Amino acid sequence: MTIYIQTVKKNIFMVLIMIVLMFFTYGWWLLMPFFVFPSLFLHLGIPSFLIFIIIFLSVGILFSIFFIPLHWSFAKEYASKRDKRKISVFFLIQGITVLSGSILIVIVFFLFYYFYK
Repeated sequence: MTIYIQTVKKNIFMVLIMIVLMFFTYGWWLLMPFFVFPSLFLHLGIPSFLIFIIIFLSVGILFSIFFIPLHWSFAKEYASKRDKRKISVFFLIQGITVLSGSILIVIVFFLFYYFYK
């Protein structure tokens, strides 16, 4: 964890650019899966719970795209200090970001659904 925090501190401008890009492109990574993907999958006869999983995993994937440069620099640092492979560390941290982003958006979705029902 300390290596990740050091990487973020060293690449603070990359983090700021990432936040700005996420703000200006939230329609692409947040709203597109909710409006485009359901209309594509409903005509195929896929069950609703699979559509639900696909939508939220796609939000997580599109959300994690912004973190690729930061995670790649972290993977280089971590691999050099811990004698691991860069690519395996990178895919592990990207997978964690995809799953955590998906779970976070599911929680937010259910909170909105609960309070605005």
